[in-house]
Amino acid sequence: MKRGALVIGLGGSGARVVARLRQKLALMSSPFESRVQFLAFDRHQPTGTTGRLPQTHAFLTHLNASRGESAQAQQTRSSVRTLLVEDLRQGESSQVLRSLGEAIEVLRQFDINRLDIFLVASTFGLTGSAWAVDIAHLARHLAAEMKPRVIGVFLTPETLQASISVTREHRLRHFVVLKELEAFQRERPWKQPYSLYPSSPVEGLPPALHQRPFDTLQILDCNAREIPGDTHAIPATADVIYYQLDAQVSAVLEEAAQYSPIQGNACFDTAGVYSVIHPSQYLLNQARYQLILEVLQTFFPVETDPLSGVPTHLVEPLALRPDSPYGKLNEWLKDVHRSGILQDIVQAAEVPAHQRGAQHERLNTRGLTAWKMILYQAEGAEHALPSGTEMPESLQPFREAHWNIFLRTLLERLTTPDPKMGTPGQYLERLLEASRRYTADLKEILNLWEKQGENAENETLREQIREAQQQWEARRRSFTGRLIPGHVQDAERQFLELKQRQVFYHQREVVVKTILEIAEKMRELLEKLNGFYQNLLQALIFHPDSVFNIARMELSGLKRELEKEKRIPSQELVIDEHFERHRVQTVKQAFLEEFPALVEHFLHSGVLRAELDNGEFSIPYPIERSSESETEEVDLSDPHLPPQALASHLNRMLGETFATWLLREQPGNTVLSFLSYISSRADQVAQRMAQKSEPLLRTISPVQNLRSFLFMPASSIPLESPYPLSLRGELREQIGDIYLIQTENPDELALFRVYHGIALDQMWTLEENEPRPLNPAELKPHILWIV
Repeated sequence: MKRGALVIGLGGSGARVVARLRQKLALMSSPFESRVQFLAFDRHQPTGTTGRLPQTHAFLTHLNASRGESAQAQQTRSSVRTLLVEDLRQGESSQVLRSLGEAIEVLRQFDINRLDIFLVASTFGLTGSAWAVDIAHLARHLAAEMKPRVIGVFLTPETLQASISVTREHRLRHFVVLKELEAFQRERPWKQPYSLYPSSPVEGLPPALHQRPFDTLQILDCNAREIPGDTHAIPATADVIYYQLDAQVSAVLEEAAQYSPIQGNACFDTAGVYSVIHPSQYLLNQARYQLILEVLQTFFPVETDPLSGVPTHLVEPLALRPDSPYGKLNEWLKDVHRSGILQDIVQAAEVPAHQRGAQHERLNTRGLTAWKMILYQAEGAEHALPSGTEMPESLQPFREAHWNIFLRTLLERLTTPDPKMGTPGQYLERLLEASRRYTADLKEILNLWEKQGENAENETLREQIREAQQQWEARRRSFTGRLIPGHVQDAERQFLELKQRQVFYHQREVVVKTILEIAEKMRELLEKLNGFYQNLLQALIFHPDSVFNIARMELSGLKRELEKEKRIPSQELVIDEHFERHRVQTVKQAFLEEFPALVEHFLHSGVLRAELDNGEFSIPYPIERSSESETEEVDLSDPHLPPQALASHLNRMLGETFATWLLREQPGNTVLSFLSYISSRADQVAQRMAQKSEPLLRTISPVQNLRSFLFMPASSIPLESPYPLSLRGELREQIGDIYLIQTENPDELALFRVYHGIALDQMWTLEENEPRPLNPAELKPHILWIV
């Protein structure tokens, strides 16, 4: 038999319970989730501060309250029910019918043949108390082929008295609703149907009840604790429904109802629940965001606003003080001597501003041999070195060697950052500025040589060479030249001197222009890298939606959520704080050790593949398309990629990486391994669980008829683990027979109990809320059903 469930919240309280239940199922990765549907109906739409429906309430169907009574003070249960009936009369346009039909159709796809319908509301609110019977009747009718059981879960005014101002109107309505429910549910013959729509039937809906509207009615007052509803009543009610979603529990309770039918007025049930939880998902997310913050702080130390925590600026490290050797480019870039050009640029960066003129003069007076030494100083191009003073056949090997050295030197530095020396961006900016000055100086020198005529293409020099050559040839052919050989030798010497000067200018020009060409390519790549780095810095740190800010806000929210979870009386969190800190530090250390390889993986296909011809590079990152199984690549280095989009990709990348690494360190043991935080003795834990799972309804006398269920991780059941057996034995001693429910959830141990056969006059909530003196006229506006 395949069982499923439909959980319907009515009114504000019901919607909050459903939202909490969905959250619990999502966090627990529960097997129930695939066969459970959630709905909620309300007259008021929660909007929060954004004016939009909160994501936690995406399941909510909002019936426009303006179609009912316009004045809030005049609204009654009858007028609010009219709003629902009017919606139902719209047939295919009905919001309620459409929502219920869609949810039930989804359940049909799972071949559900036994459906539990949970209806959760408050007894004192207008919406839930007015719509409960109609929705129960409608849901039972629409899901008839799945043999539905309808379970009503109602919260009394005491559950929320610490959160809202409970008025006399609330108490009167609560009193009337309990009396009406008793009249519907008590032992009675159903030979005569009860008409729900006597004057105007709703098309397609049976006009009358032929059985009790609810198979089971569970009343919760949460022992009237002075605790806000979101901290106690809402989570406890969600847990009461959650444990009944289990197929074994559902079958046991159905069988119990068949063998122990309602007798007299004892037609109400209640429940008690207590769970011990190791919040693995919370802790995993908390560790993930903590890791992101710590790693970012390692590479990008930032000052934050003391009030908001928003990063304001990078911390300047001590290593960048003027008297520190670490503040120099030649300390940041290792082995720059492998490239004479890169070494020349780095040395130029160390020249103070007031000595720029002297530096320019040194470059201007540098000899050809010195320029050649700079060009030929390229590791990996030794095979192309010429013999003697001749120029090599091709300069391409030197171009490629300088370029590759530059790329690998940058990559080596970027993949092994030294936080003590500061962020890479500070050095990239200085290297970029140095390359700008260096290339500007080379251009000025080439222009100066051209103006001074010190270049091979100088027309005056070329004319002098032609004249000297002609004079030399004329003297060599003349009679005087044959008589006086010295005249020919003088002309030849003059010609050769001019020709050598032209060759000198040509070689110097070729060498310097080649150096300038390579330096320009270096500068262009540095421009792009620096732009990418600035965008990266915004995406990682300073943008409002940066990785740092998102992690900071998420971590703060998780800590608040955990603190809130710790205050819930119906559950107890067990956390090994020392292990969690150790796990974060272990993964952080492992990540820092593998960081060079990770960065090289992304930069290798980008920076190392940047060609000398164009200097283009990209850092591809694969992302999955939302609607398809295919992936596409996003270029993270794209200058047009907004910081917010880049931050989103980086956040996903870091989050997935850290989550994977953290899961490797996550222990495989179950929540039972953490019970020593409560007590190392099974009898004391059993006693605590029995006390904490007392009924969530105060009764005048103890309830004897009950069913108890122990939810325990299946992996902890084997005989070689004595603690589970001891705990089961101790619980049996204290509370009697108990059903063992083995679950696949390793993070939760829970005791859930259902108390049957409670009469209305046994409840303290009726006693406390009964109006005195009992004035029928005062109760009349609240009466909806006369049974």
